[in-house]
Amino acid sequence: MRKVLNIKEEQLLEIFIEDQTIMLKKYDADKSCLLTGQVTKYNKSYGNGNVMLSPEGAERLLVELKQLLKEEATH
Repeated sequence: MRKVLNIKEEQLLEIFIEDQTIMLKKYDADKSCLLTGQVTKYNKSYGNGNVMLSPEGAERLLVELKQLLKEEATH
């Protein structure tokens, strides 16, 4: 299968399952979420391209930032 898809043996693959479809994709570390490591088509780049976040990673970061701001406001 790697030969057919022109994927080298050392190239990492991601496997996605969406509905009834199994998808294989070359792993691209530049597109992985900084917090979760996930690579999804919904990941977005922030901070002039320096931070990549998945929806889950963005939600986790938001929760942590809100908590940090709340703690700083009480001190």
